[in-house]
Amino acid sequence: MSPSEEQPCILIIDDEGSVRSQLKQHLERAGFRVLLAEDALIGLQLLEMDAAVNIALVDQHLPAMLGEELISKILEVSPTTLCIGITGQSNAEVGEKMLAAGAEDFLTKPIVDLPGFLHTLNENLKKQAESRETRPVRARLLRQHRRVNAVKALKGTSPAMLELVEEIRALAPLPVPILIRGESGTGKELVATAIHDLSQNKRGPFIPVNCAAIPHELFESELFGHVKGAFTGALQTRTGLCHEAAGGTLFLDEVGELPLPLQAKLLRMLEQRTFRPVGSPRLESLQARVIAATNVNLEEAIAVRAFRQDLYYRVSAQEIWVPPLRERIEDIYQLAFFFIENYNRDFGRQINAINPAALELLKGYSWERNNVRELDREIQRALARCSPTDNELLPEMLFRKRRLLASSAASRSQDASILDGLLELPFNAARKAGEDRILRWYLMHFLRRADGNKTLAARLAHGMQRSHFTRRCKALGIELKK
Repeated sequence: MSPSEEQPCILIIDDEGSVRSQLKQHLERAGFRVLLAEDALIGLQLLEMDAAVNIALVDQHLPAMLGEELISKILEVSPTTLCIGITGQSNAEVGEKMLAAGAEDFLTKPIVDLPGFLHTLNENLKKQAESRETRPVRARLLRQHRRVNAVKALKGTSPAMLELVEEIRALAPLPVPILIRGESGTGKELVATAIHDLSQNKRGPFIPVNCAAIPHELFESELFGHVKGAFTGALQTRTGLCHEAAGGTLFLDEVGELPLPLQAKLLRMLEQRTFRPVGSPRLESLQARVIAATNVNLEEAIAVRAFRQDLYYRVSAQEIWVPPLRERIEDIYQLAFFFIENYNRDFGRQINAINPAALELLKGYSWERNNVRELDREIQRALARCSPTDNELLPEMLFRKRRLLASSAASRSQDASILDGLLELPFNAARKAGEDRILRWYLMHFLRRADGNKTLAARLAHGMQRSHFTRRCKALGIELKK
């Protein structure tokens, strides 16, 4: 067992940095492993990532959520974690609300009685300790609870997402085909995975098939398998994805992209619940649940005879619509922070906050091209380029590519007008104005490339001295960042 597993883990959720730092120092000195969160959403994310949290210390007044609300959510995510409320008010009513929500105890801050505080934690840890007889039962119940909460992977608490989760919970246990519809990048495969995890087939495999990515001539072989010698290059018998999905779920993503001849073969398989490997005389039984997904408007495709109506009816006994990101803007903070935590680990970064202006920038963007996937990529780009010492996501870290394109367009526009009006000026005045305009254009070009950084812009300008670059900019009235 590693040291981190041996140490009891305490999660502190408090928006006051001084309180978090003080408690962390005392607890680590006492031998605890400590996780810190400045708001409820971060706390819940940490709890989902770290299943070994023994006790959560929950502040009563948090941004966007009261302590008793958060305690209820914590116990949904991790029923074996004990919650202790902490409040700045010596008010019995406040404590009673936290106890009613499921807290084991509550404490008043500032915490001055350190020995008493540690005693309270240790007493609660004793409560949590399990006998050998009950531990397997508790572990099984926890696994079941987590399985039921598989939909937690669908980040967001907007009305649109809550409705989606309820649909998944209602339809997942039913043995019916489901068609998942939605724009590109909304998370249709994640929805399919959640349905699988809540279905009767959850112990079986989940096999995704991207119908648009498989070459048409190989589709039958990939889906149904083939026998040795069935075609040139078939050097050995190979089982198809339908066979691999037996006892589980076969997920047909981008089913709307299939050409009509392949749609006919897929329809036959779904109707007869059998398939024949290429080159084989034997039929095999389809023993998997089928879930399909598409971003194509199938009604329009049917109208122009690009999609079979009988196949549509076969795959869409029930339909689930995944909302686009622009219809759940309130989920952007939680989604962005989820991606930040992922890339913090991948890139060795330590971003732990989103600047309000950066959040407004994210909320104001359209996200029409790739929805959640586009948000993921934007956060990835921002963290890849930020400094390892940065601890906040700032507006200037975002949409760098868009700013460069806009800057390039502005530069091209300026290129076209740089000589405007010079022919109307006397020679000496035209020469002076032309020189100033060209020099201004030259300096502005490198400033834009360096995103306003004077030192970098001077270096990009073929090795100009920074002081010379700065003097020239000031002489031409170019505003510089301080």
